[in-house]
Amino acid sequence: MAKNKTTTKTKNMTRKTPARKKNMAIAVKRTPARFCYYVPASADRDERGRYRASIVFEDEPGHRPTGIWPNDGTKEMPYFWGDSLESALARAMAVNKNNLGLSERDVHEIVASSMHVDAQGVPRSRTTRAS
Repeated sequence: MAKNKTTTKTKNMTRKTPARKKNMAIAVKRTPARFCYYVPASADRDERGRYRASIVFEDEPGHRPTGIWPNDGTKEMPYFWGDSLESALARAMAVNKNNLGLSERDVHEIVASSMHVDAQGVPRSRTTRAS
């Protein structure tokens, strides 16, 4: 009689070797952080009065303004949105929702993590993680 090859395959596929565990750990470490667009009140403004958008990465302090400014047109241009801070924030929220699939709550959590406070606005130390 022939051996049951399905059983043998299943046993080999479910067995975890040290190399597979190591590769799984590397994959977890390389998972990118969530990010969102945000327009701080202190944002740079262009000659038309529009606000420069920034990118905020989860659990990284601060924000990164988009593009290079001032710019002579040969470098990566920043995103400038809205005639008022409110309209610039609304545009950032729309991009976060439509392009990145983030809810308003997601955005608040990402921004709060960059300021080292929890999602409810309660300050926490840099060494203590919110639960």
